[in-house]
Amino acid sequence: MNKRPSHFFFFTAGIYFVTALASGAVAHAEILFLNLNAAQHEVASAQAAAKKIGQKLIVIPSLDKSPQDTQKILALQAKVAQLERAVEAHPNESSELRDELTLKRIELGDLKNQFAFTVEKLKAELDSLNQTGLKVDSVVISGHSNGLDFDGKNGYLERGILLKALGDTQQTQNLKSLYLWGCNTGKAANINFWNKAFPAVDLLVGMKGSGPADGSGAPALGSLIEKEGQIRTAHDTKQIAEILRSAENFSRTVGAILIRECFIEANTGNATPLKNILKDCSLAIPALKKLQGTYFSPYFKPTYYESDFPNPVQETYDLNTFYGALQDSAHCLNLPDAAKIPSINATIAMRHFSIVVESYKKYYSSELRRVNQLLKSETPCRPFEINAPTSRKRILSDFENTEKCFNVLMKYTEDSKLQQLQPEIQSFFQKTRCTLIKMDGTPLGWNLEDSFDPSLDKNHPACD
Repeated sequence: MNKRPSHFFFFTAGIYFVTALASGAVAHAEILFLNLNAAQHEVASAQAAAKKIGQKLIVIPSLDKSPQDTQKILALQAKVAQLERAVEAHPNESSELRDELTLKRIELGDLKNQFAFTVEKLKAELDSLNQTGLKVDSVVISGHSNGLDFDGKNGYLERGILLKALGDTQQTQNLKSLYLWGCNTGKAANINFWNKAFPAVDLLVGMKGSGPADGSGAPALGSLIEKEGQIRTAHDTKQIAEILRSAENFSRTVGAILIRECFIEANTGNATPLKNILKDCSLAIPALKKLQGTYFSPYFKPTYYESDFPNPVQETYDLNTFYGALQDSAHCLNLPDAAKIPSINATIAMRHFSIVVESYKKYYSSELRRVNQLLKSETPCRPFEINAPTSRKRILSDFENTEKCFNVLMKYTEDSKLQQLQPEIQSFFQKTRCTLIKMDGTPLGWNLEDSFDPSLDKNHPACD
């Protein structure tokens, strides 16, 4: 697919489009909304906007729970909360309360998982669209983001999976707009990645820093969807900037759009060709150079620097500052497209891993105890125990050994009792893996530095 032609004349008033985008009229196609963080307000706002412009909003995962499902989830949540209070109030009493709490948590988790995001659901939805003949010309991705990957309450979506899913389907061949509704998606390096990944898309929306919360960001998202036709038929960037200012709440965010290679900021109205931004490292590199000596190792090698900063609050602020500098300068560091700047949340969680472990033991104590009792009584597998002090490497090794033993056992056993217990034990393994082994999509045993192109060395211009 070829990029639509883009030509610009430069005037003091802004960039004038010689070739206006094709008609503002929208062909019959739908909007796909990937709801990674259960953003109810954003979905509602996007649905209302889609309806106004005569399109349908397809939400994955679907929000179409039946009233019975919704009531069951609410009832289970109330029961879990009641049992948690009871267990906390009577810590030394019978284990019956803890066992009941464990079973109710499993039941609640399984029910919620029915509505969680999965790649399989995305592919199934696109296959279903193919059978109905409907097309998708716009995609909204909402969730926490490092600028390239997305995650949230409903699951995790890595960029490579997204590109394959959207690139391999006929429904998205006419994709013309992409709303990247997450943090850092509007940083120069990140929006350039999406621009190259979808060459036929002529309108990209992203955030230059922290994205808005569901409540405050919802009106802006809906308003932009509704005004997309106006943006496309605008004569110049000055007119587009006025449209962006008129979009509800959008100018209050750090949002920006890329339209035919022109980057326009919502809060300032500044318009700059993307290629010029990508060439300009005059501010980003010195800012990163100033911080890198202090924070590069703590950020990328948290395993070896757990005691450098005794104040978690100050450290979180400092490393957030460094993370922002990394994002701002990524386009100057010659990173390959596959490189990842690790999530700030993953880094903080790893550096203060003892806090993560204590929270895990407190929240899942009854499930941990029950599963270990089952492993001892029903299997030859070693229980998964966490004894402080412990290292991430030791936890990873112990967990993998226990899970591998159980999975091998289940391949050959004919024990009906063990088969009945299998869903409960594997559900616990899944929770443990998500809580301790992978944080924000970052594997526990992985040195974060391995994900980053080693550009910050003594030979790099940043260190001259």
